[in-house]
Amino acid sequence: MEDLSKKILEKKPCDAVGRYRLEKELADRYGAEAVKVYLLIDGKTSAEEIKKKIGMSEERLLDIINYLGEKGALKEEVQKPPQPVEVKEVPPPKEPSVSLVTTEEVKEKSSALEAMMVKEAEKPAEAPEQPKVEPKPVELPEKKEEPVQIPQRIPRTPLEKKLYERFGEAGLNVYSLIDESKTPRDILNQTKMSEEELVKILEFMNAEGIIRLEKPKEAMEKPIVKSPPAPVEKKEIPVEPPKPVEKKEIPIEKPKPIEQPKPTPLVAPVTFDRNEIYIPTLTGVNLLTKLKTETDILRSYGNEGVKAFSLMNGKRTNVRIVKEIKIHPAHLDSLISSLAEKGLVKLKQLTPQEIKELYGEEGLVIYNKYKRDGILLYELIDKKATLKDIVKVSGIEPKLAVEIFAFIHKALGLEIPLDKELLYRQLGVKP
Repeated sequence: MEDLSKKILEKKPCDAVGRYRLEKELADRYGAEAVKVYLLIDGKTSAEEIKKKIGMSEERLLDIINYLGEKGALKEEVQKPPQPVEVKEVPPPKEPSVSLVTTEEVKEKSSALEAMMVKEAEKPAEAPEQPKVEPKPVELPEKKEEPVQIPQRIPRTPLEKKLYERFGEAGLNVYSLIDESKTPRDILNQTKMSEEELVKILEFMNAEGIIRLEKPKEAMEKPIVKSPPAPVEKKEIPVEPPKPVEKKEIPIEKPKPIEQPKPTPLVAPVTFDRNEIYIPTLTGVNLLTKLKTETDILRSYGNEGVKAFSLMNGKRTNVRIVKEIKIHPAHLDSLISSLAEKGLVKLKQLTPQEIKELYGEEGLVIYNKYKRDGILLYELIDKKATLKDIVKVSGIEPKLAVEIFAFIHKALGLEIPLDKELLYRQLGVKP
């Protein structure tokens, strides 16, 4: 017999479909105990410990391990590591959602701006750019991503059989890929099916109770009004008509309408202003709404718009999103404004105190003078960036950019004198 105390096993990585099949085969062949054995294999627990935890015989455990080895579900055996000394882990300090400015960052901004000014001063003045005829690049055929081949599944449960009868293998594939971490975009990329087909499958699964999508509560059922019973026919007795009586018209005053109290006005939603700094946050939308929104953004704003949409998590300002993905500020303004109007994104406008905490005293002075454009240029200053690169990413008109640079130079108190005319020439504009 093998020494089980030295036999340590480790599972090979496996996708959800493969793991489901293997666990099903283990349960059919050896029962539920075999599935427990497979789940306890973690590369740390020895076979002897697994045997004691489950309470099975050594022969039966070895039989299950050999079967898993034949199926290719296990890695090569590893030696049992020495018992590690228990060390209590100190939880890392929580990071603030928005990083605060430090003295070192202000010094880096100052040195970066000085280095950029020296670099720009050493460059010769550029002549006005002549339009150049550039050869068209040779277009290479794009490599199409092949869809992930998902092994064919056999429907086992009644719900899976319903999916298979309605949508075939595609329905089972979508069902196997749905989990908490995957987005509709991930499912589309892996299955390469159309958006309409995925929406139909998800709606069917929701209707059948396979999954639950967030939907507004349905209106309460209207009470059933029973029709009144048919009147019983009675014999008519001739009655002499009464003599007409003269009626006097009495003026009836119409009652005055009761004035309903005006509802107390709620807090108005923040209206988007391109000159301000916001933290956009995606509201709680359901799966289908998020999928359709991403599709619309992709058509209108391209991949940059989809990336910006994914960063609207309540931790980044619009200035930081521009800095991270280099999206044009005008495009980001249009996207945020559109999402806010549809109620898909809520906006939190930073107060002067929050701007001071985030960008420091110098940042607040710059914001008070030039609002978001000033903070954007201030954030884009970097030792590696050139003046042209910063102005291009910011989307700010070159003359205004030079004025903002001069004010930042003054706010930081730099000793190197600023030559505005040199900056104008470097940007190719006239003062």
